Amino acid sequence: MDDDPDTCSALRLLLEERGAVVLTASSGREARPVLESWSPSLLVSDIRLPEEDGCALVRQLHSLDRFRTLPAIAITAYDVDRGRIAEAGFQACFGKPVLPEDFVTVAASLVHKEPRN
Repeated sequence: MDDDPDTCSALRLLLEERGAVVLTASSGREARPVLESWSPSLLVSDIRLPEEDGCALVRQLHSLDRFRTLPAIAITAYDVDRGRIAEAGFQACFGKPVLPEDFVTVAASLVHKEPRN
């Protein structure tokens, strides 16, 4: 999830090349209907989004039983408080531009940790 279409496209291509099924959204409002009918293995979210930041969205998702253990990666173009990001429920954070191989390695490790309910 990112409000920058170029970032969404680049991350989508990067993950799809490695066999992932990827759905994108530009905001929490756009993502919520998708999440009602889809259970992703990983959430990737920009921190600064229109109307609601990524931290608020991840906190809300993790409060729901269905998404309680959903791994999440934050991406941002800004200096951020990494403690705030971890406290919100993100397991990793990448600055933009994202280094592809590092991102894929971390994403794969989060997806393959433990089975989700």
